[in-house]
Amino acid sequence: MGKRPGLRSLAGAVTIVATAAAATVLFVAGAGAVVAGAGFTTTNANYNGPGTCFNGPGVVNCNIYAGKDDVWINGGPTNGTNPLSDGTYFFVVGVPGGENSSLNDESPYVDGAATASNLSDDYDQYTNRTFTVADHHITGTSGTHVLDDGKLQLFPYSDTTNPGGEYFVAICRIDTPGSPGYPVDPLQCKYDNFKVHQQICVGDECTPTPFGTLSGAKYYDANANGQRDPGEVGIANWAIDFSDGTANTLLTDTNGEFSVNLSPDHYTFAEEQATNTTGPFNLPEWVQTGNTVDQSVDTGGGETSALNADKSYSVTVADGGSTSGLLFGNVCLGPGGGLTLGFWSNKNGQALESSADLAFLSGLNLIQPKASSPYWQPFDPTTAKQLSSWLLSANATNMAYMLSAQLAAMELNVRHGFVSGGGMVYVGGSINALVSVSDLMAAANAKLGTAPYTVAAGSDRTLEETYKSALDAANNNVNFVQSTPTRCPAPRFPGQ
Repeated sequence: MGKRPGLRSLAGAVTIVATAAAATVLFVAGAGAVVAGAGFTTTNANYNGPGTCFNGPGVVNCNIYAGKDDVWINGGPTNGTNPLSDGTYFFVVGVPGGENSSLNDESPYVDGAATASNLSDDYDQYTNRTFTVADHHITGTSGTHVLDDGKLQLFPYSDTTNPGGEYFVAICRIDTPGSPGYPVDPLQCKYDNFKVHQQICVGDECTPTPFGTLSGAKYYDANANGQRDPGEVGIANWAIDFSDGTANTLLTDTNGEFSVNLSPDHYTFAEEQATNTTGPFNLPEWVQTGNTVDQSVDTGGGETSALNADKSYSVTVADGGSTSGLLFGNVCLGPGGGLTLGFWSNKNGQALESSADLAFLSGLNLIQPKASSPYWQPFDPTTAKQLSSWLLSANATNMAYMLSAQLAAMELNVRHGFVSGGGMVYVGGSINALVSVSDLMAAANAKLGTAPYTVAAGSDRTLEETYKSALDAANNNVNFVQSTPTRCPAPRFPGQ
């Protein structure tokens, strides 16, 4: 068993602290709160050594710790955004649910008393838990809690009685002008939740019990087939959310991988969807493709996982078990060689259009307007000039006419090698999928054969508009699946 500095048994021979995952819940408890800015629970590798945070590599904020003495607080975000204001504070470690009643000292300071949800109070008075903040850093403490590298250690405190093994830390300011100082109103404090890895402690010696290990990756699904194939590379810095009722977030590492150790519970893992940008074609930057194929592997301890219809995973974690292969695939959209209706109607496009091209187009279900009922007729071009005039006159009064024009342009793009028929494009609307150019053209042509006159609103017009918009975007060279993530924008997530 490894010896943890300063760790004591709280109630005699053996103490068991059972925990699961926890979310960062940092908030102002109500109107009139006097704590400005944010302080967070964190680790201190200089003091406790590495490996004390179990959220995994690239974690946004540590909330799951190896031991009770591994939990520290700092003066707020290191980037200077909304840190704690300069002043004097004290902290309280407690049991969630007691935030509004037990922040002030309530009981004798007797080791193991555990008479209230103020777990710090079982060990020392609030005056031993005070600290000062200057220039947004913790610079001093009047108590015996360890101050190291601008971080203050929360230990010692009693075991939580929360059935999920969760704790909260409250940060309360006591020198604000006009405030009553101590005792504090809970509305004057801010809070952060955390959990501690299950451990068995005898005296000052502790041995952690095994966690379940979960790992996976975010990858670029170059062939858009919903599974990770050999050679498909990882995507770094992608946000992966997991929750057992409270939420946590991991970031994938430089190889696109993530790993986290969690105590027994039921969890959901899902990738965050990158922020979409709206342009002329209302296209997403990134499109989710995998994991339509479940490539996860469960080993040991009764650990099980399942792939959900929304491409998330449900995992039941058992002590000592592991689940690997929690995979999430995406592709991004960009150019693929498309040339517009304008090109195929101008002299450069006309110079390429052969009699074979015109014969091929005549074999499609293209339509043109007609002055009398049924107000449409087949379009069978015999000259490049006739085709040019038809393309330039296309409009969406009859959606079938506009779809015909976009289809003709894409057929010419493929016939002349500007676009690959096997290339994948994004089709929005009710389809919301990646489709090969050849399949999109075939679907559009088939629809024109059954619905050549779609002036009135309805399902036929809606579907033709969906095909038209996808072909329009492809002819404008913007909705093709890119072959490599090096051609993609950096992913951005909600709130960034």
